[in-house]
Order: sequence, then C-alpha cells, then structure tokens
Amino acid sequence: MKGGKWKVPENYRLFCFRENIFIQIDDANYSNTHKRWFYDDKWNFQVFSYNMPVRTDEIPKPATLEGMINIAKYLSNSIDFVRVDLYTIGTKIIAGELTLTPVGGTGKFTPKIWDKKLGDLWKIKA
Repeated sequence: MKGGKWKVPENYRLFCFRENIFIQIDDANYSNTHKRWFYDDKWNFQVFSYNMPVRTDEIPKPATLEGMINIAKYLSNSIDFVRVDLYTIGTKIIAGELTLTPVGGTGKFTPKIWDKKLGDLWKIKA
C-alpha cells in the first residue's frame, strides 16, 4: 500500500484437524487463470486440490509460515475441525475467519482419495 498502490493480501486457508494442518494458497487474481496449491504444515507440497484442478508446480515457503501455524493451532486447539483463514501483508498476519463447514460441506477434493484421507483425520469427540 506504499506509494498509493493497493495490493491484495496473500490468502492462506489452514484446514486444521487438531494437530494435522493442510494449507490452501490461492493466487490473488481470482480470474479464469485462478490457481490453488496445497501444502502441509512443514511446507511439503501436496498433490491434491479442492474444487479446482490439481497443481504440479510449487511456490516458495512464506516467511510467516511458523507464525501462521502457531496462530492456527491456538485458534483450533479445542475444535475437531476448522478452517482458519489468515492473510499476510509483508510480515504481518491478519486473521480472516474461522469456518466449520467450508463451501457448506459440498466441496470436492481431487483426487477423490483425499476426501477419505482428510476425512479420516477428523476425529470427532462425543
């Protein structure tokens, strides 16, 4: 935002299954060429996607990764599953929203096996 120019903040969506976290990163243009990547909390590239084609290229690890993981763990520590949406501007981390049902629970993972893999991580405590 320096010099009067606006930049869309980087958007990170952390799918938190207690101690297991997967990070969705969307490019900022949300156009016909919209791209989406997934990583685990150690920044290992994951070859699956959610409601979009699977990406095979990788992106650099953000400098704010450790801070984002810590915030997501803190916000999700008593919830079986929650998606924690965070934004970054430079080194600042900003909380966006917490959602228990992304896309109203209707989203699809590709390949389909990831629906089961991630579903198996969801340990619901009665």
